[in-house]
Amino acid sequence: ATLDVLPPDATVVVAELVAGVVDWNRGPLGPLAGHPLKDRRVVVEVTPVEHLLRATKARFDAVLLDVDNGPSAFTTLGNEWLYGDAGLAATKRALTVGGTLAVWSAHEDRRFEQ
Repeated sequence: ATLDVLPPDATVVVAELVAGVVDWNRGPLGPLAGHPLKDRRVVVEVTPVEHLLRATKARFDAVLLDVDNGPSAFTTLGNEWLYGDAGLAATKRALTVGGTLAVWSAHEDRRFEQ
């Protein structure tokens, strides 16, 4: 959906923790989604999103986090960092001025919203 609304000169950086997930999306899942990883605007980095955010300054217009089941339902306990003060500060530094953070969650999380 993101690729559908972005201009031809945009870049989408996907941070994926598991190389097998990338392979799966380049293989059997690719046709089901219209082969988004073949789009020349897509760059896949097999790395924890935490590493990418910590190493980046004012690079992204948007950060779309689809990690775990949301800010309080972790698949990996180490991801708690992403939703705490340090993770949010790193994400803010990684965003350009006026950039947007969107967080997917399986359920409403008022505490995180605050």
